[in-house]
Amino acid sequence: MTSWSPVLPETVWSKVASVLRRELGEGPYNSYVAPSSVKPGPYGDPVLVTPTAYARDWISRNAIRRAQELWTQHDPDARILDVKSRVEYDDQARAAGQTVETKPADLRAQDLRTMSAIPVDATADRSAHRAPIQMPSPAIQSASVPTTAQLTGRITGLQERLTFDTFVPGRGNEFAYTMSRQVASWADGHFNPVFFHGPYGYGKTHLLNAIGWEAQQRRPDARIVYLTAEKFTSTFVKALMDKSTAAFKDEIRGADLLLVDDVHFIGGKTSSQEELFHTLTALMENNRRIVFTADRPPAQLSEIEARLRSHLSSGLVCALDVADQSLRIGIIERKLTQLSQKLGIAGQNPRADVMQFLAERVPGSIRELEGAVNTLVPSAGPRLGSLTLEEAMALLQPN
Repeated sequence: MTSWSPVLPETVWSKVASVLRRELGEGPYNSYVAPSSVKPGPYGDPVLVTPTAYARDWISRNAIRRAQELWTQHDPDARILDVKSRVEYDDQARAAGQTVETKPADLRAQDLRTMSAIPVDATADRSAHRAPIQMPSPAIQSASVPTTAQLTGRITGLQERLTFDTFVPGRGNEFAYTMSRQVASWADGHFNPVFFHGPYGYGKTHLLNAIGWEAQQRRPDARIVYLTAEKFTSTFVKALMDKSTAAFKDEIRGADLLLVDDVHFIGGKTSSQEELFHTLTALMENNRRIVFTADRPPAQLSEIEARLRSHLSSGLVCALDVADQSLRIGIIERKLTQLSQKLGIAGQNPRADVMQFLAERVPGSIRELEGAVNTLVPSAGPRLGSLTLEEAMALLQPN
């Protein structure tokens, strides 16, 4: 890349960044601006290089115009401040035959956290030097890295019905429920990563989705990615085939909260395990939050390599146990209320012996318990309240 002009950009950027920090607030500044750094562009203009495409998009929408105004006030050369993701900047450098730096030698905005704010002379008139703000066109921005919206459509997908409001806490899952609420609240002092484990149908996926919904409501600007381990693997393999792994890494590692369901399915897939290991390392180093689920605790995932198991067990490992009788009754009541309202038969509650039968019929999986209720209520219809135990048993008999 072209070398700098005699006017040091570090001096200009320190002033720009200090104002952005005050105006944007600590949260957005630390999330998007602080991890970014200023580097020389191909024609000597400065480029704000962000660690991810998501950070680039956020800065382009929310901060670049103000940053350009501030830059022009302090740069006699009136250079244009561009913004690119790390992948874009490195690709451009390689195309120009330049050596890509492995260690940033420039001034990063996060260095300002330990520096006193540098006052900006708001009355300075440099209109003679002011150049028009040039925003990168959408076509150029999306040429090498998919947009956030494109990635979201490809690998994320929270289920709308799986929220904390529809989750029934009880003795078998109370601690997992409490920790899930803490993660979703973005509270400080969290364990990282959080690992929930339990057999099929015990509520792990429900909690993972609930965390995602609640966290998004509390921080609408946060990047939250939910995917199964199978989806992680298939998307990564496709990226390998398409030679787009840089874009894949850029987006996944740009998550503020990563939710990975059924991580045990990554066992035996060497390249996917390695990618997940490096993803987990990168996210933890940047204090991003990660939650996993599996059917067993990390120590028992023998099909997963040791170093990844070690990472998975380095935070909080929490079991979801068998639902006791009172919890199963609570789940049945919640499900009955939802279905009765949907079918227009509200108030038709089953007799006590029918409720007892349902709770005892499926002592383990909550999903199977809900399936029994899903079968019984539509089958009984308006007769649900008067249904005898024998009739309920007959309706639930497999065909």
